[in-house]
Amino acid sequence: MAIQVKITGLKEVTNFMNQLPKSINNEVKKKGIMELAKNLQMRIRRRYTMAGYGKGKFSTGYGWKSIKFRPTENGAVVEILASYLALLERGVSSHWVSMDTIEAHRDSPGSTVGKRAPKGFAFSRPPVWWHWKGPFVEPAMNTFRPEIPKILDRFIKDAIKKARKGG
Repeated sequence: MAIQVKITGLKEVTNFMNQLPKSINNEVKKKGIMELAKNLQMRIRRRYTMAGYGKGKFSTGYGWKSIKFRPTENGAVVEILASYLALLERGVSSHWVSMDTIEAHRDSPGSTVGKRAPKGFAFSRPPVWWHWKGPFVEPAMNTFRPEIPKILDRFIKDAIKKARKGG
């Protein structure tokens, strides 16, 4: 299961784009939308790190690397491919985690998701107290929304210049 982030509700931007000549609109969509997706990916990755996820000597970097963007038929999408990151975004109860489980995650990310130690299980090494550090996608989206017109503006100006030159 992947998390997909789609940017919706930007009526002002959509209305403005629809008023542009088709060639300029297509140029901006082609380059600008990919730049928006790349910018959002960077912001989500930064917030993921700022929240404290993916840090420490046992981190594989799998979560950070799984935050990707790709083009789609209608634009682009930012995807979070590591399914456990949905739990980190929405929140989980604090709990003890054995070093064995951490190492299993490190050696094969995702292989121990949902598995718990049997009742009466004694940790072979001291366990780690894991607690929820907060969401990272929503805060990234909040910083991203006001920047969308600024990011697109550069591509709109470039497309207009290119159209005026006839190229």
